[in-house]
Amino acid sequence: MKKALIRNYIMSNVMIVIGTSLFNPVLYLFLEQSNFSYTDISLYLSIFWLVTFISELPCGFVCDFIGHRESMICSCLLRFIGLIILVLSRSLYLLIISAILTGIAESLLSGTLVSWFVNESHLHNIDINEQVVFSKASFISSFFSMLVGFLSAQILYSIHISLPVSISSIVFLAATFYFLFLFPKTKKKHKEQKNYLEDLNQMTSEVLRFFKNNPEIIVSFLLLFIPSLLDLGPSNQWPSVLNSTSAVYINGYMWIMIMGISMLANFVIAKFEKIDLMPHFRKFIIIDIISISIMSISHFFIIGFILHVFFFAVCSIISRVYMHKKLIQNDRIRTTIVSCYNTFESLLITLLLPVNGILSDAIGITQTWIVFSVLGIFILFLSSAGHAVN
Repeated sequence: MKKALIRNYIMSNVMIVIGTSLFNPVLYLFLEQSNFSYTDISLYLSIFWLVTFISELPCGFVCDFIGHRESMICSCLLRFIGLIILVLSRSLYLLIISAILTGIAESLLSGTLVSWFVNESHLHNIDINEQVVFSKASFISSFFSMLVGFLSAQILYSIHISLPVSISSIVFLAATFYFLFLFPKTKKKHKEQKNYLEDLNQMTSEVLRFFKNNPEIIVSFLLLFIPSLLDLGPSNQWPSVLNSTSAVYINGYMWIMIMGISMLANFVIAKFEKIDLMPHFRKFIIIDIISISIMSISHFFIIGFILHVFFFAVCSIISRVYMHKKLIQNDRIRTTIVSCYNTFESLLITLLLPVNGILSDAIGITQTWIVFSVLGIFILFLSSAGHAVN
């Protein structure tokens, strides 16, 4: 049972990663080559994050209400439709529809697979070290992302600009059928004895009670958001900085480096399975901030970028483990609480993306990254004063 649970979790992760890795490295370039302006592309990204913010919490309720498997089926199906519309988009209206559908799909999926895995292990009393499993899954997923991303950016995109997105849509259609017919059904406890409305009201009360009993949760959310804040610019804008310093198109090779460093980070984390790394979280953030400062020096951009990718991956794993292992103890509302954090994160990203664009035009891309690093330092001191993590 334990091996089957881990295998299903990893297989599902890999399938989703393959789908997203096909379009992620080339999405911005694809939209640019499809004759959309920078304003159109920024609007597309902003609407995606806005929809994710609005739908994150409702989708968390939906997942806890109808089940993890059903949520993943809906997510993959909506992603398939959204990507098909993206390929066919010749107008801003279709582009916006695609952003809305893929935003809802992202919300339906975010945290769902992890919550399913943790809940299933608790339901069947399976003793699992989440840090090791999450690290192993991330390592394997990063390997596939590295290969698929390189194939997409360096080969498929050169054949036809829409080919990576088209194949990605097919992968998500296949994932829909996988979750529909091959993924194990979750046993729902006591559902037949409860009225749906009563169940939803009880779940809402439990969520509100959780926040009432944990008033420091917002400070904890802010601390866990810092890695995403620091990566907001680099994750989207590294191709622009790289291409401005290189006369050769090497995005595919750079993608391999990014994924290779992420795999290394996951491998290193797995070696410390018996050590609680959360007390060192702030130290890793400080190192990441130093890495971003190094990136602002053009001759050392790649060195700083390597360090940033490594410590961003480390912080992401630590925050995920901390959230599920220590911050959330109630399995019944686990996905909803994770969705609360994702809603919080999406709201901040939605607000900060336009700021990032305006500052990049005004003072430069890498200088904007420094500004966001200073904001990260401020939040770090704020969380320290609030004693968010013991």
